[in-house]
Amino acid sequence: MIQKKEVTYEYRPQGAASALFLAKDPEVLLEGPAGTGKTRAALEYVNYLCEEYPGIRVLLYRKTRTSMSESVLVTWEEKVLWEGHPARTGEAQRNTRQHYKYPNGSHVVIGGMDNSDRIMSTEYDIAVCFEATEISLEDWEKVLSRLRNNVLPWQQAVADCNPSSQYHWLNQRANQGLMCRLLSRHVDNPSLTAEYLANLERLTGARYERLFKGRWVSEEGLVYDDWDPAVHIIEREDLPAEMKWHFGSIDWGFRAPGVFQVWGVDGDSNLYRLAEVYKTQKAYDWWADVVVDFHKQFNLRAVVCDPAEPRSIEMLNDRLGPAAGRSVHRLARKADNDVMAGLDMVR
Repeated sequence: MIQKKEVTYEYRPQGAASALFLAKDPEVLLEGPAGTGKTRAALEYVNYLCEEYPGIRVLLYRKTRTSMSESVLVTWEEKVLWEGHPARTGEAQRNTRQHYKYPNGSHVVIGGMDNSDRIMSTEYDIAVCFEATEISLEDWEKVLSRLRNNVLPWQQAVADCNPSSQYHWLNQRANQGLMCRLLSRHVDNPSLTAEYLANLERLTGARYERLFKGRWVSEEGLVYDDWDPAVHIIEREDLPAEMKWHFGSIDWGFRAPGVFQVWGVDGDSNLYRLAEVYKTQKAYDWWADVVVDFHKQFNLRAVVCDPAEPRSIEMLNDRLGPAAGRSVHRLARKADNDVMAGLDMVR
C-alpha cells in the first residue's frame, strides 16, 4: 500500500507574475508564450486580493462559460484553492458552479460572454479574462463598464493571453498606452520541463513565433495580413440598422468550388458580407437559381461575375430580368479581374 502524502502548494511569483501583484493600472495585458504560468499567476493574484480585501467581487471569464470548466477552473481548484478550502463549500461541480464565496465576504463569480446578461447584471472590483484573444473589444468594454463595486481601492481588468496577430485589438490597445503590458516569459515558470520547451521549439510558422517566442505576428499565407477575426467578424445583430444598397459577386466553378456572396454597403461605404454559398459540382443553372433567390431577398443593385464565362453571365441576365430604374440595365456584369488592383482595394 502506498501512503498518500500531504501536498503543500507554495506559490512564489516571478517576473511578470510578480509585477501583476503590484499593478494598480485600470487595464492590464498579461501576455506571453505558452507555458509561462500566466493563468496561475492571475488566479493566485485573485486569491490574494480576495483574502486581503474582505467583501470584494471578482469576475473570472472566457468567451464561453463551458470553456472555463476544463481549463481555468482546473488550475483554480487544484493549485490555488486546495481541496477543503472554505471558498469551495457546497456540492456544485466545476461545470455548474457559478461562484466561490470566501468566509470574509469576498466573491469570485464565474462566467462567459455567451451569457453576458448574467455577467452584466452585477458589479465587480476586478475582472480577469482568460484566453482574451477570443473576445471582442465590445466584450471587453462591456465588462469594463461593470467595474464599479469600489470595495477594492482600485478597479481593474486583466487580460491573460498568448499573442495573436499583431493587428489584434489587444495588442493595438496596449501599443496605444491604454493597457499596462506585462511580458511573461518561460523563465518566470520554474516548473517548466525541457521536454515541454522542446515541443514548443518544434512548432512552425506563426505558432512558433506566438507560442514559443511570444511575438504578435500574422498567420503565414494570409492574403490580407491585417485580418483579425476579433475586428472583422461581427454578429448579425450588430450590423447597421440599414444598408444603402446590396450587390452580389460570383466566381463560377464546378470541380473547383463556385462561390456566390451577397454584400451590403452602409452609409460610410463599409462593406459587410451578409451571405455566402460555396459549392462544388453545381451547374450554371443551379447557380442562377441561387442568385435569383438572393436577388428577391436583397434587391441586388448588381451582380459582378468572373469574366471567364461570358455565356454564363448572359444566361444569368436572362434569368434575372431587366434592371428597371438602374443606369445599367443588366444586373450581371463582368468583374475587373486585375488581381493586384483588387487586393489593394480590399486592403
